[in-house]
Amino acid sequence: MKHLGILLLILAVAAWLRINTFWLGHIGDDEVMNVALAMKLDSCGMQGYNLYRVNYEDFSLDGKTSITELTLAPEGHDGIYLNQIKQRGIVSYYHKSLHHVAPGFPFLIMVSQKTIGSGNGYFLSSTMPSKAIAKEKSPHLRVSQMYAVVLPFVFSLLLMLLTYFATRRLFDPTTGLIAAAIMAMNPVSIFVSQKIWAEEISLVFIMIALLFILSGYEKRNWLKGLLAGIAAGIALLMKQSAGIFLVALLIFYCYDQLMNLRSPGGWKMFFLNPFMLVLSAAFLALTAWWFVLLFRTYGNPFYFPVIEYAANDLFYTIRENRPAAFVLLTVGLLYLSPLFGFATGLFHRKLILKLPEPQRCFLTLLFLWVAVYFVMMAFVFQTKEHRHMLFVYPALAMAAAYVISRLHAWLKTLSVNWRWLGADEILVIVLLLATCWSALMIMDVLLRTETLILKPF
Repeated sequence: MKHLGILLLILAVAAWLRINTFWLGHIGDDEVMNVALAMKLDSCGMQGYNLYRVNYEDFSLDGKTSITELTLAPEGHDGIYLNQIKQRGIVSYYHKSLHHVAPGFPFLIMVSQKTIGSGNGYFLSSTMPSKAIAKEKSPHLRVSQMYAVVLPFVFSLLLMLLTYFATRRLFDPTTGLIAAAIMAMNPVSIFVSQKIWAEEISLVFIMIALLFILSGYEKRNWLKGLLAGIAAGIALLMKQSAGIFLVALLIFYCYDQLMNLRSPGGWKMFFLNPFMLVLSAAFLALTAWWFVLLFRTYGNPFYFPVIEYAANDLFYTIRENRPAAFVLLTVGLLYLSPLFGFATGLFHRKLILKLPEPQRCFLTLLFLWVAVYFVMMAFVFQTKEHRHMLFVYPALAMAAAYVISRLHAWLKTLSVNWRWLGADEILVIVLLLATCWSALMIMDVLLRTETLILKPF
Protein backbone atom coordinates (compact mmCIF):
# COMPACT_ATOMS: atom_id res chain seq x y z
CA MET A 1 0.00 0.00 0.00
CA LYS A 2 2.88 2.35 0.82
CA HIS A 3 4.49 1.68 -2.56
CA LEU A 4 1.18 2.39 -4.33
CA GLY A 5 0.87 5.73 -2.55
CA ILE A 6 4.41 6.73 -3.52
CA LEU A 7 3.82 5.65 -7.13
CA LEU A 8 0.64 7.77 -7.32
CA LEU A 9 2.56 10.72 -5.87
CA ILE A 10 5.27 10.32 -8.55
CA LEU A 11 2.60 10.24 -11.27
CA ALA A 12 0.92 13.32 -9.78
CA VAL A 13 4.22 15.25 -9.81
CA ALA A 14 4.87 14.08 -13.38
CA ALA A 15 1.40 15.30 -14.44
CA TRP A 16 1.97 18.68 -12.75
CA LEU A 17 5.27 19.12 -14.60
CA ARG A 18 3.55 18.37 -17.93
CA ILE A 19 0.11 19.99 -17.54
CA ASN A 20 0.94 23.24 -19.37
CA THR A 21 0.78 21.42 -22.70
CA PHE A 22 -3.00 22.00 -22.82
CA TRP A 23 -2.50 25.79 -23.07
CA LEU A 24 0.82 26.05 -24.91
CA GLY A 25 1.12 26.84 -28.61
CA HIS A 26 1.71 23.82 -30.83
CA ILE A 27 2.69 25.09 -34.27
CA GLY A 28 6.21 23.69 -34.51
CA ASP A 29 7.06 22.10 -37.87
CA ASP A 30 6.82 18.47 -36.70
CA GLU A 31 3.69 19.13 -34.65
CA VAL A 32 1.79 20.71 -37.54
CA MET A 33 3.08 17.98 -39.85
CA ASN A 34 1.73 15.20 -37.59
CA VAL A 35 -1.70 16.82 -37.32
CA ALA A 36 -1.74 17.59 -41.07
CA LEU A 37 -0.97 13.95 -41.87
CA ALA A 38 -3.80 12.89 -39.52
CA MET A 39 -6.15 15.24 -41.38
CA LYS A 40 -5.01 13.81 -44.74
CA LEU A 41 -5.51 10.24 -43.48
CA ASP A 42 -9.01 11.20 -42.37
CA SER A 43 -9.84 12.83 -45.71
CA CYS A 44 -7.95 10.76 -48.27
CA GLY A 45 -6.72 7.58 -46.59
CA MET A 46 -3.26 6.17 -47.38
CA GLN A 47 -3.64 7.26 -51.03
CA GLY A 48 -3.33 10.85 -49.86
CA TYR A 49 -0.83 10.31 -47.07
CA ASN A 50 1.34 13.34 -47.84
CA LEU A 51 1.45 17.09 -47.23
CA TYR A 52 -0.27 18.19 -50.43
CA ARG A 53 -3.60 20.04 -50.19
CA VAL A 54 -3.13 21.20 -46.59
CA ASN A 55 -4.51 24.67 -45.83
CA TYR A 56 -4.52 26.49 -42.52
CA GLU A 57 -6.29 29.56 -41.14
CA ASP A 58 -5.81 31.53 -37.91
CA PHE A 59 -8.72 32.96 -35.92
CA SER A 60 -9.58 34.03 -32.38
CA LEU A 61 -12.60 33.28 -30.20
CA ASP A 62 -11.86 35.71 -27.37
CA GLY A 63 -9.66 38.41 -28.90
CA LYS A 64 -6.71 37.29 -26.77
CA THR A 65 -5.73 33.89 -28.06
CA SER A 66 -5.14 32.55 -31.56
CA ILE A 67 -6.21 29.16 -32.91
CA THR A 68 -5.12 27.55 -36.19
CA GLU A 69 -7.43 25.24 -38.12
CA LEU A 70 -6.06 22.79 -40.69
CA THR A 71 -8.33 22.09 -43.65
CA LEU A 72 -8.21 20.29 -46.99
CA ALA A 73 -7.35 22.45 -50.02
CA PRO A 74 -9.23 21.96 -53.34
CA GLU A 75 -8.09 19.23 -55.72
CA GLY A 76 -5.03 20.24 -57.77
CA HIS A 77 -3.75 22.80 -55.25
CA ASP A 78 -0.48 22.30 -53.34
CA GLY A 79 -1.99 23.93 -50.27
CA ILE A 80 -0.89 26.87 -48.11
CA TYR A 81 1.21 24.67 -45.80
CA LEU A 82 3.37 23.18 -48.57
CA ASN A 83 3.78 26.59 -50.24
CA GLN A 84 4.88 28.08 -46.92
CA ILE A 85 7.55 25.35 -46.63
CA LYS A 86 8.76 26.11 -50.15
CA GLN A 87 8.96 29.83 -49.37
CA ARG A 88 11.33 29.06 -46.52
CA GLY A 89 13.67 27.51 -49.07
CA ILE A 90 13.37 23.98 -47.72
CA VAL A 91 13.80 21.51 -50.59
CA SER A 92 13.25 17.91 -49.56
CA TYR A 93 10.93 14.93 -49.33
CA TYR A 94 7.81 17.12 -49.15
CA HIS A 95 7.44 16.82 -52.93
CA LYS A 96 6.95 13.04 -52.83
CA SER A 97 3.56 11.39 -53.21
CA LEU A 98 4.02 9.40 -49.97
CA HIS A 99 5.27 10.85 -46.72
CA HIS A 100 8.19 8.91 -45.24
CA VAL A 101 6.96 9.06 -41.61
CA ALA A 102 5.18 5.88 -40.49
CA PRO A 103 1.43 6.53 -40.15
CA GLY A 104 0.84 5.11 -36.67
CA PHE A 105 0.93 8.40 -34.78
CA PRO A 106 -1.11 10.39 -37.33
CA PHE A 107 -3.65 7.54 -37.27
CA LEU A 108 -3.82 7.80 -33.46
CA ILE A 109 -4.37 11.57 -33.72
CA MET A 110 -7.15 10.95 -36.25
CA VAL A 111 -8.89 8.46 -33.93
CA SER A 112 -8.52 10.87 -31.01
CA GLN A 113 -10.00 13.73 -33.05
CA LYS A 114 -13.03 11.60 -33.92
CA THR A 115 -13.57 10.54 -30.28
CA ILE A 116 -12.14 13.04 -27.79
CA GLY A 117 -12.44 15.88 -30.33
CA SER A 118 -15.96 14.80 -31.37
CA GLY A 119 -14.93 15.08 -35.02
CA ASN A 120 -15.09 18.88 -34.85
CA GLY A 121 -11.91 19.53 -36.85
CA TYR A 122 -8.14 19.75 -36.60
CA PHE A 123 -7.24 22.73 -34.42
CA LEU A 124 -4.02 23.84 -32.72
CA SER A 125 -3.12 26.78 -30.52
CA SER A 126 -0.97 29.33 -32.34
CA THR A 127 -1.00 31.75 -29.39
CA MET A 128 2.32 33.30 -28.50
CA PRO A 129 3.23 32.25 -24.94
CA SER A 130 3.13 34.78 -22.13
CA LYS A 131 2.73 34.87 -18.36
CA ALA A 132 -0.83 36.16 -18.79
CA ILE A 133 -1.81 33.24 -21.05
CA ALA A 134 -0.19 30.73 -18.66
CA LYS A 135 -2.07 32.28 -15.74
CA GLU A 136 -5.50 32.52 -17.40
CA LYS A 137 -5.36 29.03 -18.97
CA SER A 138 -7.88 29.83 -21.68
CA PRO A 139 -10.58 27.14 -22.02
CA HIS A 140 -10.72 27.86 -25.77
CA LEU A 141 -7.14 26.63 -26.18
CA ARG A 142 -7.64 23.59 -23.98
CA VAL A 143 -10.84 22.42 -25.69
CA SER A 144 -9.72 23.11 -29.27
CA GLN A 145 -6.49 21.07 -29.14
CA MET A 146 -7.37 18.56 -26.42
CA TYR A 147 -7.62 15.66 -28.90
CA ALA A 148 -3.97 16.11 -29.97
CA VAL A 149 -2.10 17.23 -26.83
CA VAL A 150 -3.75 14.67 -24.55
CA LEU A 151 -1.97 11.83 -26.39
CA PRO A 152 1.68 12.67 -25.50
CA PHE A 153 0.53 13.78 -22.03
CA VAL A 154 -1.19 10.50 -21.15
CA PHE A 155 1.42 8.31 -22.80
CA SER A 156 4.17 10.09 -20.88
CA LEU A 157 2.47 9.11 -17.62
CA LEU A 158 2.04 5.56 -18.94
CA LEU A 159 5.79 5.53 -19.61
CA MET A 160 6.47 6.26 -15.91
CA LEU A 161 4.13 3.44 -14.93
CA LEU A 162 5.68 0.91 -17.33
CA THR A 163 9.19 1.92 -16.25
CA TYR A 164 8.12 1.09 -12.70
CA PHE A 165 6.73 -2.33 -13.67
CA ALA A 166 9.74 -3.26 -15.82
CA THR A 167 12.21 -2.21 -13.11
CA ARG A 168 10.19 -4.00 -10.45
CA ARG A 169 10.24 -7.14 -12.59
CA LEU A 170 14.00 -6.91 -13.15
CA PHE A 171 15.02 -5.76 -9.67
CA ASP A 172 12.52 -4.94 -6.87
CA PRO A 173 9.63 -2.53 -6.05
CA THR A 174 11.81 0.12 -4.37
CA THR A 175 14.12 0.28 -7.37
CA GLY A 176 11.02 0.51 -9.57
CA LEU A 177 9.83 3.61 -7.70
CA ILE A 178 13.24 5.28 -8.05
CA ALA A 179 13.31 4.52 -11.80
CA ALA A 180 9.79 5.93 -12.25
CA ALA A 181 10.81 9.07 -10.32
CA ILE A 182 13.90 9.55 -12.50
CA MET A 183 11.76 9.33 -15.65
CA ALA A 184 9.07 11.60 -14.18
CA MET A 185 11.55 14.42 -13.52
CA ASN A 186 13.61 13.98 -16.69
CA PRO A 187 13.73 17.34 -18.53
CA VAL A 188 13.75 15.76 -22.02
CA SER A 189 10.68 13.69 -21.17
CA ILE A 190 8.96 16.79 -19.74
CA PHE A 191 9.83 18.66 -22.94
CA VAL A 192 8.75 15.93 -25.39
CA SER A 193 5.51 15.21 -23.52
CA GLN A 194 4.43 18.81 -24.22
CA LYS A 195 4.94 18.54 -27.97
CA ILE A 196 2.73 16.69 -30.45
CA TRP A 197 5.55 14.24 -31.14
CA ALA A 198 5.57 10.45 -31.28
CA GLU A 199 8.69 9.60 -29.23
CA GLU A 200 7.11 8.72 -25.89
CA ILE A 201 4.09 7.07 -27.49
CA SER A 202 6.39 4.77 -29.43
CA LEU A 203 8.50 4.22 -26.31
CA VAL A 204 5.45 3.05 -24.35
CA PHE A 205 5.05 0.15 -26.78
CA ILE A 206 8.77 -0.65 -26.53
CA MET A 207 8.34 -0.87 -22.77
CA ILE A 208 5.33 -3.18 -23.22
CA ALA A 209 7.50 -5.36 -25.46
CA LEU A 210 10.25 -5.28 -22.82
CA LEU A 211 7.85 -6.50 -20.13
CA PHE A 212 6.93 -9.51 -22.26
CA ILE A 213 10.63 -10.12 -23.00
CA LEU A 214 11.50 -10.05 -19.29
CA SER A 215 8.73 -12.54 -18.46
CA GLY A 216 8.82 -14.81 -21.53
CA TYR A 217 12.36 -14.89 -22.94
CA GLU A 218 13.88 -17.39 -20.50
CA LYS A 219 10.82 -19.66 -20.67
CA ARG A 220 10.79 -19.49 -24.48
CA ASN A 221 7.09 -18.70 -24.23
CA TRP A 222 5.65 -18.29 -27.74
CA LEU A 223 2.55 -16.37 -26.57
CA LYS A 224 4.62 -13.71 -24.83
CA GLY A 225 6.88 -13.63 -27.88
CA LEU A 226 3.78 -12.93 -29.98
CA LEU A 227 2.69 -10.09 -27.70
CA ALA A 228 6.21 -8.65 -27.61
CA GLY A 229 6.37 -8.72 -31.42
CA ILE A 230 3.00 -6.99 -31.74
CA ALA A 231 4.06 -4.28 -29.28
CA ALA A 232 7.39 -3.79 -31.08
CA GLY A 233 5.60 -3.55 -34.43
CA ILE A 234 3.22 -0.89 -33.14
CA ALA A 235 6.21 1.00 -31.67
CA LEU A 236 7.87 1.10 -35.10
CA LEU A 237 4.69 2.27 -36.83
CA MET A 238 4.55 5.11 -34.31
CA LYS A 239 8.21 6.09 -34.79
CA GLN A 240 10.57 4.21 -37.09
CA SER A 241 13.64 4.71 -34.89
CA ALA A 242 11.95 2.27 -32.46
CA GLY A 243 13.24 -0.46 -34.78
CA ILE A 244 16.75 0.07 -33.36
CA PHE A 245 15.52 -1.62 -30.17
CA LEU A 246 14.92 -4.80 -32.19
CA VAL A 247 18.51 -4.62 -33.47
CA ALA A 248 19.73 -4.44 -29.86
CA LEU A 249 17.48 -7.38 -28.93
CA LEU A 250 18.85 -9.54 -31.79
CA ILE A 251 22.46 -8.75 -30.78
CA PHE A 252 21.56 -9.65 -27.18
CA TYR A 253 20.03 -12.94 -28.33
CA CYS A 254 23.12 -13.86 -30.36
CA TYR A 255 25.38 -13.00 -27.41
CA ASP A 256 23.22 -14.92 -24.94
CA GLN A 257 23.18 -18.05 -27.13
CA LEU A 258 26.87 -17.92 -28.06
CA MET A 259 27.87 -20.86 -25.86
CA ASN A 260 25.12 -23.06 -27.31
CA LEU A 261 26.33 -22.55 -30.89
CA ARG A 262 29.29 -24.87 -30.37
CA SER A 263 27.08 -27.90 -31.03
CA PRO A 264 24.69 -28.83 -33.89
CA GLY A 265 21.85 -29.05 -31.38
CA GLY A 266 22.65 -25.54 -30.20
CA TRP A 267 22.24 -24.18 -33.72
CA LYS A 268 18.86 -25.87 -34.00
CA MET A 269 17.74 -24.35 -30.69
CA PHE A 270 19.06 -20.96 -31.85
CA PHE A 271 16.99 -20.86 -35.03
CA LEU A 272 13.91 -22.63 -33.66
CA ASN A 273 13.50 -20.69 -30.42
CA PRO A 274 9.67 -20.29 -30.28
CA PHE A 275 9.85 -16.97 -28.42
CA MET A 276 12.15 -15.30 -30.96
CA LEU A 277 10.50 -16.92 -33.98
CA VAL A 278 7.01 -15.77 -33.07
CA LEU A 279 8.27 -12.33 -31.97
CA SER A 280 9.97 -11.82 -35.34
CA ALA A 281 6.98 -13.13 -37.30
CA ALA A 282 4.53 -10.88 -35.44
CA PHE A 283 6.77 -7.86 -35.89
CA LEU A 284 7.16 -8.45 -39.64
CA ALA A 285 3.45 -9.18 -40.09
CA LEU A 286 2.61 -5.77 -38.63
CA THR A 287 5.30 -3.71 -40.35
CA ALA A 288 6.18 -5.41 -43.67
CA TRP A 289 3.44 -3.58 -45.61
CA TRP A 290 4.96 -0.23 -44.65
CA PHE A 291 8.48 -1.25 -45.73
CA VAL A 292 7.07 -2.54 -49.04
CA LEU A 293 5.23 0.76 -49.57
CA LEU A 294 8.42 2.73 -48.88
CA PHE A 295 10.35 0.54 -51.31
CA ARG A 296 7.76 1.00 -54.07
CA THR A 297 7.82 4.78 -53.58
CA TYR A 298 11.47 5.52 -52.86
CA GLY A 299 13.32 2.36 -53.95
CA ASN A 300 14.52 1.91 -50.35
CA PRO A 301 12.54 0.19 -47.56
CA PHE A 302 14.48 2.19 -44.94
CA TYR A 303 14.23 5.52 -46.71
CA PHE A 304 15.20 8.52 -44.62
CA PRO A 305 15.36 11.91 -46.37
CA VAL A 306 18.15 14.43 -46.10
CA ILE A 307 16.36 17.72 -45.54
CA GLU A 308 17.98 20.55 -47.45
CA TYR A 309 17.46 23.61 -45.29
CA ALA A 310 18.08 27.09 -46.67
CA ALA A 311 21.43 28.52 -45.57
CA ASN A 312 19.68 31.32 -43.66
CA ASP A 313 17.15 29.07 -41.90
CA LEU A 314 17.36 29.85 -38.17
CA PHE A 315 16.68 26.29 -36.96
CA TYR A 316 19.32 24.87 -39.30
CA THR A 317 21.89 27.48 -38.26
CA ILE A 318 21.39 26.91 -34.54
CA ARG A 319 21.40 23.12 -34.84
CA GLU A 320 24.52 22.94 -36.99
CA ASN A 321 26.45 25.21 -34.62
CA ARG A 322 25.98 22.77 -31.73
CA PRO A 323 28.82 20.45 -30.66
CA ALA A 324 29.34 17.04 -32.26
CA ALA A 325 26.55 14.53 -31.67
CA PHE A 326 28.61 12.23 -29.42
CA VAL A 327 29.41 15.20 -27.14
CA LEU A 328 25.79 16.35 -27.01
CA LEU A 329 24.55 12.82 -26.25
CA THR A 330 27.05 12.23 -23.43
CA VAL A 331 28.06 15.47 -21.72
CA GLY A 332 24.73 17.08 -22.64
CA LEU A 333 22.74 14.10 -21.39
CA LEU A 334 24.49 14.08 -18.01
CA TYR A 335 24.05 17.83 -17.66
CA LEU A 336 20.30 17.56 -18.21
CA SER A 337 19.88 14.36 -16.18
CA PRO A 338 22.74 14.02 -13.63
CA LEU A 339 21.10 10.99 -11.98
CA PHE A 340 21.76 8.97 -15.14
CA GLY A 341 25.43 9.09 -14.12
CA PHE A 342 24.66 6.46 -11.47
CA ALA A 343 23.99 3.97 -14.28
CA THR A 344 27.76 3.61 -14.75
CA GLY A 345 27.84 1.93 -11.35
CA LEU A 346 26.56 -1.24 -13.02
CA PHE A 347 30.06 -1.73 -14.40
CA HIS A 348 31.06 -2.55 -10.80
CA ARG A 349 31.31 -6.31 -10.56
CA LYS A 350 29.98 -6.53 -6.99
CA LEU A 351 26.71 -4.86 -7.93
CA ILE A 352 26.23 -7.25 -10.85
CA LEU A 353 26.94 -10.35 -8.77
CA LYS A 354 24.29 -9.35 -6.21
CA LEU A 355 21.63 -10.11 -8.81
CA PRO A 356 20.29 -13.65 -9.38
CA GLU A 357 21.34 -15.19 -12.71
CA PRO A 358 17.98 -14.84 -14.57
CA GLN A 359 17.91 -11.07 -13.94
CA ARG A 360 21.65 -10.68 -14.43
CA CYS A 361 21.56 -11.73 -18.06
CA PHE A 362 19.14 -8.90 -18.88
CA LEU A 363 21.72 -6.32 -17.78
CA THR A 364 23.43 -7.11 -21.09
CA LEU A 365 20.20 -6.20 -22.89
CA LEU A 366 20.06 -2.86 -21.06
CA PHE A 367 23.68 -2.16 -22.02
CA LEU A 368 23.15 -3.09 -25.68
CA TRP A 369 19.92 -1.09 -25.80
CA VAL A 370 21.86 2.05 -24.82
CA ALA A 371 25.01 1.24 -26.82
CA VAL A 372 23.29 0.47 -30.14
CA TYR A 373 21.12 3.60 -29.99
CA PHE A 374 24.14 5.72 -29.06
CA VAL A 375 26.19 4.43 -32.00
CA MET A 376 23.30 4.96 -34.42
CA MET A 377 22.37 8.43 -33.21
CA ALA A 378 25.89 9.76 -32.54
CA PHE A 379 27.80 8.30 -35.49
CA VAL A 380 25.31 7.15 -38.16
CA PHE A 381 22.54 9.78 -38.03
CA GLN A 382 24.71 12.31 -36.16
CA THR A 383 21.67 13.85 -34.56
CA LYS A 384 21.97 17.03 -32.55
CA GLU A 385 18.66 16.85 -30.68
CA HIS A 386 18.34 15.44 -27.17
CA ARG A 387 14.93 13.91 -27.90
CA HIS A 388 16.37 11.36 -30.34
CA MET A 389 18.10 9.55 -27.46
CA LEU A 390 14.91 9.47 -25.39
CA PHE A 391 14.39 5.85 -26.47
CA VAL A 392 17.17 4.68 -24.12
CA TYR A 393 16.17 6.77 -21.12
CA PRO A 394 14.12 3.99 -19.47
CA ALA A 395 17.16 1.68 -19.68
CA LEU A 396 19.37 4.35 -18.13
CA ALA A 397 16.73 5.08 -15.47
CA MET A 398 16.48 1.38 -14.58
CA ALA A 399 20.26 0.97 -14.31
CA ALA A 400 20.70 4.21 -12.34
CA ALA A 401 17.81 3.30 -10.02
CA TYR A 402 19.38 -0.06 -9.20
CA VAL A 403 22.70 1.56 -8.26
CA ILE A 404 20.92 4.25 -6.21
CA SER A 405 18.85 1.61 -4.40
CA ARG A 406 22.04 -0.31 -3.50
CA LEU A 407 23.58 2.91 -2.17
CA HIS A 408 20.34 3.55 -0.27
CA ALA A 409 20.53 0.09 1.33
CA TRP A 410 24.18 0.69 2.28
CA LEU A 411 23.31 4.08 3.80
CA LYS A 412 20.56 2.46 5.85
CA THR A 413 23.07 0.26 7.62
CA LEU A 414 25.41 3.22 8.05
CA SER A 415 22.78 5.63 9.39
CA VAL A 416 21.09 3.39 11.96
CA ASN A 417 22.12 5.66 14.85
CA TRP A 418 21.78 8.97 13.03
CA ARG A 419 19.19 11.16 14.76
CA TRP A 420 17.88 13.63 12.19
CA LEU A 421 18.95 12.42 8.78
CA GLY A 422 18.63 8.84 7.54
CA ALA A 423 18.94 7.01 4.23
CA ASP A 424 15.28 7.62 3.28
CA GLU A 425 15.56 11.35 3.92
CA ILE A 426 18.78 11.59 1.88
CA LEU A 427 17.12 9.76 -1.04
CA VAL A 428 14.10 12.10 -0.95
CA ILE A 429 16.36 15.18 -0.85
CA VAL A 430 18.38 13.93 -3.84
CA LEU A 431 15.20 13.30 -5.85
CA LEU A 432 13.73 16.70 -4.89
CA LEU A 433 16.93 18.48 -5.93
CA ALA A 434 16.86 16.63 -9.25
CA THR A 435 13.21 17.65 -9.75
CA CYS A 436 14.00 21.31 -9.06
CA TRP A 437 16.96 21.16 -11.45
CA SER A 438 14.79 19.73 -14.22
CA ALA A 439 11.79 21.99 -13.66
CA LEU A 440 13.75 25.23 -13.51
CA MET A 441 15.77 24.26 -16.58
CA ILE A 442 12.96 23.20 -18.87
CA MET A 443 10.02 25.48 -18.01
CA ASP A 444 11.48 28.57 -19.64
CA VAL A 445 12.24 26.50 -22.77
CA LEU A 446 8.63 25.31 -22.91
CA LEU A 447 7.11 28.74 -22.36
CA ARG A 448 9.11 30.04 -25.32
CA THR A 449 7.77 27.07 -27.38
CA GLU A 450 11.28 26.24 -28.57
CA THR A 451 11.99 23.15 -30.67
CA LEU A 452 15.47 22.47 -29.28
CA ILE A 453 16.75 22.22 -25.72
CA LEU A 454 19.81 24.43 -26.06
CA LYS A 455 21.33 23.30 -22.78
CA PRO A 456 24.15 23.05 -21.90
CA PHE A 457 25.07 24.18 -25.43
